[in-house]
Amino acid sequence: MSVDSLFLGVDVGGTKTQVCLVSSQGSVVLEKKLTSYPNKTPQDFFGDIVTCLFDSDVSIQLSDIVAVGIGLPGTVDPATHTLSNSPAFNWLNIDLKAALKGVFKMPIHLNNDVNFAAIGEQWKGAAAGINNFVMITIGTGIGAAMVINDQLYNGFSGKAGEVGYFITGDYVDSKTETEDFGFFENISSGTAIRHQAIKFFEQQDFKQSSISLLVENYLEIKTEHVLKAAGDGDPAALAILEKPLQHLSIAVSNIASLLNPELVVIGGGVAESGEVFIEKVQSEVNKMTPISTTLKLAMLGNKAGALGAAHYAMQKSGIDISWC
Repeated sequence: MSVDSLFLGVDVGGTKTQVCLVSSQGSVVLEKKLTSYPNKTPQDFFGDIVTCLFDSDVSIQLSDIVAVGIGLPGTVDPATHTLSNSPAFNWLNIDLKAALKGVFKMPIHLNNDVNFAAIGEQWKGAAAGINNFVMITIGTGIGAAMVINDQLYNGFSGKAGEVGYFITGDYVDSKTETEDFGFFENISSGTAIRHQAIKFFEQQDFKQSSISLLVENYLEIKTEHVLKAAGDGDPAALAILEKPLQHLSIAVSNIASLLNPELVVIGGGVAESGEVFIEKVQSEVNKMTPISTTLKLAMLGNKAGALGAAHYAMQKSGIDISWC
């Protein structure tokens, strides 16, 4: 195999899709962010990605690409290659691997986007050199990926890591903000934090909070506003985050007790301002379980999924990646 052989990584999102090309030497040759069009057929959606590769400044032939890894926002069945639990994409009951053979004409490796983000963080990010770790992503919802003894764990039907459905409190008294979300997601996701902030300021004086310096109307609050204000010590923001962080601590302590990972990586949109809570959650986890683990923020941001997808494709193609 040529040293110039390339591996394509694609991280599909509901609004944006990240694409990267990685050489067999481990160097990143190309990175692009594209607008996602979920209403397109899989063939047209990924055909646009192939077109963008040829529109780049890098001289590329499709035959240079040995394999492709594709991270998808949902559950990928390893037997049928179908996507489920993905509200943005109406690609139900479609064998995606078969559908995309004509687009890529090379081996295709499909998996959940969080799983590939974890592989990316293990390759070039927060989990480098770690063979037993869990990655939790906190954004619109909450998901997780598990690497056990240096192997990605997918579960019986590809649904491992759906920690958004964790029961982290009194289930009997649970109230769901979003029916599609699980118990834990309804408390600690970015979506939930925003809902809780709006409810908080329905009862409290919004102008007394430094969040009012970031946004004029409390109905327009975003999760990042709460996190920034909390980082500045704003009492209202800290009060809003108290319950979400308590439930995150419970979830991490349960993961630590069950899997005994060396590391838990926190990623996703909420983690981009994670300095405000990582120490607090680590302290709470240390109190909740004697099984120690270390919490760390993800390092690669929105590039992790595409890099991990390319790296996984490289792995599955038999490339020696021990030195990459």
